Amino acid sequence: MIRVGDVVAKYVVDSLGVDTCFAVTGAGIMHLTDALACERRIKTIFPHHEQTSSMAVDAYSRYTGKIGVAFFSTGPASTNAVTGLAGCWQDSVASLFISGQVKRAESSHFQGFDGLRQFGVQELDILPIVRPITKYAAQVYDPTEILVELDKATYIAKSGRPGPVWLEIPMDVQAALVDEESLKRWEPEDKDLG
Repeated sequence: MIRVGDVVAKYVVDSLGVDTCFAVTGAGIMHLTDALACERRIKTIFPHHEQTSSMAVDAYSRYTGKIGVAFFSTGPASTNAVTGLAGCWQDSVASLFISGQVKRAESSHFQGFDGLRQFGVQELDILPIVRPITKYAAQVYDPTEILVELDKATYIAKSGRPGPVWLEIPMDVQAALVDEESLKRWEPEDKDLG
């Protein structure tokens, strides 16, 4: 069994060939941050502000030709990344933005409190904010779907006119243990999702 956070870190290296990620630590991504620290094949750069990380993703993607990857915590930490995200959108830069989110049990969405500003600590529904400037934005609510969502998001980021994608992973999903060998993968039915 392996943590979802560790699956994400391994995917970044093994499937994307990325050797450097960007992140600003925060409680909302503690399991993802720990996974990056445990994955010795990734160098993680921790700027002092999320906007810097989001712009570094843009630069990394342009310089290496690979998908830049950055990790952001919940709430305002995610909204701080929007400027760099918009730059990737405007300039057609394939990039992967991954944010944390409160545990599903602490989420106003999962508790049925529609219209509530905040239920969990630092909760903010980032997806409606980033959807207009991403090619794909989704929450990974089922731990067993982590590779499906990573495969789909990164394929969409690179297909057609490239651009940024955003995945939100709640805290309890990041920490969930999964059987790595039984995880499903995603294959595109429509080869042009650009």
